[in-house]
Amino acid sequence: MQDAIRFEKQLKRRRRAWKIRLIEKDNPRWADLYLEMMAPPPLHPDLQAAMAGGLWVGWVFRLRRKPG
Repeated sequence: MQDAIRFEKQLKRRRRAWKIRLIEKDNPRWADLYLEMMAPPPLHPDLQAAMAGGLWVGWVFRLRRKPG
């Protein structure tokens, strides 16, 4: 956590031109990356196969059942 805070403070001290060069190095077209960054990670192949086969319904039911 301290490393992240230190990095943020370093960024704030830099000039605008340096920040623009940093962005354009990896994203020269200034594409909006929000949807890409916020997309859920892909499912594990086994879970994907279980869901495709309809097995997930029973699995969810077992999770919700109260023991006893």
